Amino acid sequence: MARLVEPVQDALVGHRRTFFGHPGLNGTTAWDYQGRVWAIKRPADGKPGVRHCVTCLECGRRLTYHVYSVAETRRRRIARWVGAAVCFPGWVAAMLAVGARSAGNAPPLVITMGSVPLLYLMIFWLGMAAAREIGVAGRGSTLPLFLPKHKVFLRSQYNGDWV
Repeated sequence: MARLVEPVQDALVGHRRTFFGHPGLNGTTAWDYQGRVWAIKRPADGKPGVRHCVTCLECGRRLTYHVYSVAETRRRRIARWVGAAVCFPGWVAAMLAVGARSAGNAPPLVITMGSVPLLYLMIFWLGMAAAREIGVAGRGSTLPLFLPKHKVFLRSQYNGDWV
């Protein structure tokens, strides 16, 4: 589910308090973040992103974030989904080439076997990045599969939850 992006909303720039996670809901692992609430006012649609500097209250580090408009956030999200969709036919072709390899005439096995997991990981990573796109780029804001020391959470004005 895509994250709700609003023209004006609160963000929490959190500092991860522990290195090791603790048990979360449904057998997952969770980490505790503590930080400061920061009011985001996104630029108007069609305007370039705005640069903001925020100081972490826990470690004193200055963090720089670029905040994008709602339309630009939507465009960035769509671009990542399109990238994942473009990689998908290549993954299918690589899988067929591996199957054709056993039949005889096919590209070298090293190329096809190497491209299958690479393309799969690319599709997965681009899909995760698209789903996590919140229109705030910077340290710990959008990279999936990484556990950042600083992370950005948005508060939905719809129900007040931090996501």
